[in-house]
Amino acid sequence: MSKSVTKINSVHLTVQFIKHKDGIIAYAPSLDLSTVGKTLAKSQRMITEAVSIFFDDLVKCGKLTEVLSGLGWIQRRSTWNPPPMIKEKSISLKLPTLVTV
Repeated sequence: MSKSVTKINSVHLTVQFIKHKDGIIAYAPSLDLSTVGKTLAKSQRMITEAVSIFFDDLVKCGKLTEVLSGLGWIQRRSTWNPPPMIKEKSISLKLPTLVTV
C-alpha cells in the first residue's frame, strides 16, 4: 500500500500587521495564527516561518484536510484556498459597565 504525499509549495494569505508595544504583531486570520517581531521585516519573516511550520506539522500528522476545512478553507483540485475576507472595519462597541470590588 503506497502512501500519498502532500506537497504545498505556496499559499496566498492575508496578513495583518499591528503595532504593539513590543514590536509588530503579524496575524493571519485565515489560520488564526500570529507572531511578533521587533520590526515589520522581522515580523514578516516570523509569520512566514510560523505558517511553514504550521503546514509542515499538519501534513506530518495527516490533519491537513481536517484542520483547513475546519478553518473554512476550500480545496479545489490540489489547491487549498483560504476563506475570502469580506471586509475589514474598525468599529466601536458599547460594553457593559464593569464593577470592581
